[in-house]
Amino acid sequence: MSKIIYSKCSNERSPEFSLRTMILEDEEKRRIVKKIPDTVLAQPHVVQIEKWYHALKEQYADTGIVINQCQMTDKGIQLEYLEAKSLEYELDVFVENQDSEGFCKLLDRYFSILSSVHQSVIFCMTEEFRKVFGDVFIKQEEKCGTLTNIDALFSNILILNENKWCMLDYEWTFSFPIPLKFLLYRILFYYVHEHDKRKCVLDWYPMEKLGISQEDEALFSEMEMNFQRYIQGKRIPVRDMYDTISPGIIQLDDMCYFGKAELLKRQVQIYHVDHDDIVENDSVFCKMDKNNHFEKSFHLMDGVRYFRVDPCSCKCLVKNLSIRADSKELKYLTNGIPVLKNLFFDTEDPYILLETPESYEKETIDIEFDVEFLGDATVSYIKTIILEKEKIEETKKILRQKEDECETLQNNYAALQGNYATLNHELENKKRLIAEMENTKVWKAYQKYKSVVSR
Repeated sequence: MSKIIYSKCSNERSPEFSLRTMILEDEEKRRIVKKIPDTVLAQPHVVQIEKWYHALKEQYADTGIVINQCQMTDKGIQLEYLEAKSLEYELDVFVENQDSEGFCKLLDRYFSILSSVHQSVIFCMTEEFRKVFGDVFIKQEEKCGTLTNIDALFSNILILNENKWCMLDYEWTFSFPIPLKFLLYRILFYYVHEHDKRKCVLDWYPMEKLGISQEDEALFSEMEMNFQRYIQGKRIPVRDMYDTISPGIIQLDDMCYFGKAELLKRQVQIYHVDHDDIVENDSVFCKMDKNNHFEKSFHLMDGVRYFRVDPCSCKCLVKNLSIRADSKELKYLTNGIPVLKNLFFDTEDPYILLETPESYEKETIDIEFDVEFLGDATVSYIKTIILEKEKIEETKKILRQKEDECETLQNNYAALQGNYATLNHELENKKRLIAEMENTKVWKAYQKYKSVVSR
């Protein structure tokens, strides 16, 4: 009678994809692997795995890669249990020995096989693709295979011998066009980011070597997020609860930050949505480099309504801010205060909000900035400077008003002087007329007459 020696429930997924994986061992120590649906709704998903086995077996014929044998049982599917070193293990040996040449040679061999079976179809958008990976913009000339196992990770490839490798897990295989570049990106991305010791790999084997640009990386990252949402449905996996339930891990180099809560505040938070009701779950967190520099490209989704960047969750100074599309600076709104070409945030909720993001849907925008985190003393000092600046500006405003008033008085004085000269001139004219009248015979006769009458 067989006994269960290993069991794993994938119940963090949507009910349509929830299944249980078991390793069973009989009395003679022979082992097999079984996958059975964890819900009634997952039955079609499990049945589909056998279909992928036969299709992939045909696709990889004569490539040196065989597919882990699969057959249906009354409850689910049964797979071979194999023991051999994985491709991931062999690559790790090269990393530990700092053998970049051996690493690249082995990686080239695997990627060459994948490329050879993903060339027959040119990408075209399908409804199935949109459902799984989202309505993203992909260049129409991208090469694809007739079907794609996107989980062909290094850990899922066993090296049985020099000329025979085995593909273990092919649950996530799709029969609609998926760009070859996305498959290669996903494999390399997960390998590099699963352990810090592998960071050197991107220096040995950069994404550019695969023809993957920074714009492509942003696109493929969005596709991967959409794929994870497709798998999870309304369920939230434990890994996504880490920031809420974990006490956190602090690197020694980060001890000056006084704990995880402070470290979390120093991440960039991006909101990129196509609806109006914005919640925290609509955001993703991105890390800055060790110099607190952030640089990333984002491919705006179709129908984008809201795009916001929170440089951190604490008081800070944002320097050298640039938001561009096709080398054109884009307008934005912010709750930051301009200080010497920088943005000062006296708040723990700083934001930079792209104006009219719908104008740039399906375009790629490039964001870059540096962040200086500020202590209370520095914040107080900057606020004092800003206050003094405001006082100076207010004083300048009052002086300009006084200058305007003085100029008005000067103009009035000049006008009065002009009026005085005119009146004085008129007075002199009248005096002259009077003098001329007094010297006339009529005036003199009138004066004599007036004198006689008065007597």
